[in-house]
Amino acid sequence: MRIFLDTNILLDVFLNRPGKPESLQVLQACVEPGNEGWIAWHTLSNGFYIVRRETKLLSEAKRFISELLQWCEVATVGTAAAQAAEKMNLSDIEDAMQIAAASACQADVIVTRNKTDFVTSVIPVMSPEEFVHQTQSKSAQP
Repeated sequence: MRIFLDTNILLDVFLNRPGKPESLQVLQACVEPGNEGWIAWHTLSNGFYIVRRETKLLSEAKRFISELLQWCEVATVGTAAAQAAEKMNLSDIEDAMQIAAASACQADVIVTRNKTDFVTSVIPVMSPEEFVHQTQSKSAQP
């Protein structure tokens, strides 16, 4: 399964924010056999900026990027994906860019804390809690 991660899921874990336990379970699922974790290119810069702002440490922002690139893939996008994002006509272009990147990597699911921001997505969107519940339910089936 290709699991596309919105930036907020990664920040939950890295910055020990509320929701960390479920978000950590999503990240753990990304490295299980048969699964892949994917992010958008701009997740790197957004995450770097937020981690540096929150921690006040350049070293922590660099560590965020370094650790992330050890286990996840970055979706390849270009002009066509940017144009697709622009045509989604969402109020937040960043969310549209996330959807376009998820589409470009042929993600099976987008995991985010802000499901309402992804209402135009043709890719299924789940909260971390929903994702964990669904994957636990599937693994419990005979």
